[in-house]
Amino acid sequence: MNLTPKQLRILDFVRTYRSNEGYSPTMQEIANEFGVSKVTVFEHVEALVGKG
Repeated sequence: MNLTPKQLRILDFVRTYRSNEGYSPTMQEIANEFGVSKVTVFEHVEALVGKG
């Protein structure tokens, strides 16, 4: 799986958040963490899903 640096950071954030909280972060929480819009997060998450 060939991920971009931003995709890797998002994936790491989601994994850490799930481990700590017991559930996944919302798109808004991810957007806040990275200083981007929810649309941008959605695009990155869709790309991650597509890459498996």
